Amino acid sequence: MTITDSSSGVAVVNGISLTVVALSTLSLTIRIRAYSSQLSKMTAMMAAMALAMMTGLAAGTILGIWLQSLFFSTALGMLWGIAVGYFTGERHSWLAAMDGMLSGIMGGMMGAMLGVMEIDDHPVLTVIFMDAIMLLIMAILYNCIKSEAPTHKQRSLSTYE
Repeated sequence: MTITDSSSGVAVVNGISLTVVALSTLSLTIRIRAYSSQLSKMTAMMAAMALAMMTGLAAGTILGIWLQSLFFSTALGMLWGIAVGYFTGERHSWLAAMDGMLSGIMGGMMGAMLGVMEIDDHPVLTVIFMDAIMLLIMAILYNCIKSEAPTHKQRSLSTYE
């Protein structure tokens, strides 16, 4: 029996994955909010969109596999994505918040569909694959924010000299 055939193995992987998604989302949301005044409008919108989409997608997939219910996993995945999109973007602008919320809706919905479709196929591999993609996108987003925040700050300071 492999871990992909064991329901307890799926539950363990889902629990760990949901924790990783929640903690990485929280830490990146805090970072984006801290640097929101130093980010360009496009970067803030892209950050809210990327974070809400990827966390909604990952959470929806995990919940679809775990709950084995399309309605509840879709609703929870969408609500997760909406919350992440709002809290990531609202400090910068309402447009960034709206972009994040709409992307979170789409990510949560698509993730739930994927999760429910993968219940009988390879649920553990699907969760691991989605986590890997999410963490890759978050690492790229982290580097984007890290590289733009000081540059944008220096640009705005140099205009006053």
